[in-house]
Amino acid sequence: MDYNYTVETFSLLWWKAISLTALLIILPIVTGVFLQVKGRNYLAYGIGSLLLATAILIHPYLLIHDRWNISTSLPLQMCTMSGILSGIVLFWRKQLVYEILLYWGISGGLQSILTPEIIHGDGALLLLEFYIVHGGLILSALYLTIVLGMRPRKNSWLIVFIITQIFIILIFIFNCLIKANYWFLNEKPYADNPLVVGEWPWYILGMDIAALFHFFLIYLTFKITRNIKMS
Repeated sequence: MDYNYTVETFSLLWWKAISLTALLIILPIVTGVFLQVKGRNYLAYGIGSLLLATAILIHPYLLIHDRWNISTSLPLQMCTMSGILSGIVLFWRKQLVYEILLYWGISGGLQSILTPEIIHGDGALLLLEFYIVHGGLILSALYLTIVLGMRPRKNSWLIVFIITQIFIILIFIFNCLIKANYWFLNEKPYADNPLVVGEWPWYILGMDIAALFHFFLIYLTFKITRNIKMS
C-alpha cells in the first residue's frame, strides 16, 4: 500500500516545520560554541545518540502500525543512510565518513526539508521522525565543522560524488531485485521538487547534476570562508 505523504510548500505546517527545524539546528551549535571541549563532546554524543535512537526506534513503530515493508522501510534512502552516518561520526570521527555526511547531509537534508515527502504516512510521530532525521543531518554536519573543527579535504566534493555514483548503481540493482524505489531511482518522488525534471530515467540525470553542483557549492563555501584550512 502507498502511504506517501507530502507537506504542501508554503503551507502553515510547512512554515512551522521549517521554523522548528531551524531551531533544532541552530540552538545546539550556538550552545556548543560556548562550551568547553568536554562539554562539546558530550553534546555531540547526545546528538548522536538521539539520531541513532530515532533510526532504530522507527522500525518497531512501523511494525506495530503494519507499515514496515522491505521495499520502503530498509535504511537505504540517502537521507536515512546519512542519518545513521551522522550518529556514528559524532562518536567515531573518521574523515571520509564526515565528508560523505557533509555533502549528502547538507544537500539531501535541505532538499528534503524544503520539499518534504514522508513515505510511511502523515502520523504525528512520522512527521517528527522525518524532521529530526533531516534536520539532524544538517545539524551534525555543521556541528562537526563549526564546533568540533573538522574540515573537508581538497577535492573531497569530487571523491564523494564518485562514491555516490557507486551507490546509485548498487541501489538501482537492489531496487530492481526487490521492486523498491530507494533513492527514487526507479520512480520519481511525489514531492514537487524543481530539481526533479522529466520522466524516468532523465530526471535521475538531472538530480545527479544537481548533486554535483550542490557538492561543489558546499566545498567552495568552506574554501572561501576565512580561517578554513583546506589541506
